[in-house]
Formats: sequence, C-alpha cells, structure tokens
Amino acid sequence: RQCTTSKTGRVGGLNSFIAEFAKFAPLEVARLYAPLFAKMALLGREPLRAKGGIVHDLYKQKGEHRLLANWREILLANVDLKMYHRTVRDTLVPYMQQSFVDTQCGGVKGKSTAMANHLVRTFLRVTAMEGQSAAVLFLDSSNAFYVVLRQLLMTDVQSDEDIAAICARLNL
Repeated sequence: RQCTTSKTGRVGGLNSFIAEFAKFAPLEVARLYAPLFAKMALLGREPLRAKGGIVHDLYKQKGEHRLLANWREILLANVDLKMYHRTVRDTLVPYMQQSFVDTQCGGVKGKSTAMANHLVRTFLRVTAMEGQSAAVLFLDSSNAFYVVLRQLLMTDVQSDEDIAAICARLNL
C-alpha cells in the first residue's frame, strides 16, 4: 500500500530511490524490498547504510536571507525507508494508543495540548494560593538536540565506515 500512496515529486535520499519508482511498479518494488523490510522488522534494527540522509538548508520565506535564524534544516531521508517506517507506524499506532493515559499530550496524533496547559496553569494557581514560589521551564529539546547533533556530526559522509566512525565517536 505504501508504494502507491507515497508522495511524489520529492528528492530521494542517499540511495536516490524516489517514490515514482514505487508508483510505477508497486508489485515489483514490494517484492524487491519485502525480504529487507521483514529482516528489519524481525531484528528490530536497520542496516547501517539506512541511517541518515542528506541535510539541506531551506529559507523560511520570512526575514533577511543573511540571518541564520531565518533558515531551517531538513533531512532528505531515503524514500524506501520512509515507506518502511510508515508501514510499521501505521501498524503499531492503534495498539500503542490503547495504552496511552488520558493525560498523554505528546506523540498522539490529533490530541491537543489543552490538558498540559490546564495542568501547568493549575499547578501555578495552587502554588500561588499556598504562598509558594513556582516556575515552569519550557524546552524545545528536540530542535536543540538536532542542532547540537548536526554540529557534532557535520562531516563528509561517503561510506558505511564514515557512519561507523561517527557512531564510535558517540559511543553508540
């Protein structure tokens, strides 16, 4: 199914596989990738070559071009692996959602942050009524993580050995 529903007109990742291949010959692509995807699912890991992609800078369409803050990075990942991840995600999400608690705010599609907002406001209101000091710290940890990781890893990756060297540097 992922072969026929993948978005076309996009650049491929490191392996140059594009969604148009899958749309043009979905059965052939499915037969070609089925053994690899089955092995990945059963082992619970991806081949080293499947990690990463091509990092590309995009202008946010506002502000001055010369300011770094007006740009963002995107990762051009391998389309075939995006199909695999989408298949796994679509299969597992219904089961995962059964175990989420009502106060779960992150990682649930279509669920607002209203509950988190309510909990934070209630906490601040109760501490104020009790005459206690309180503070709330909001962190954009995912963006900060990727910025630091990108700066740490920005090297010319040309082979599996380069990726393995980066993993060794990070003690992975």
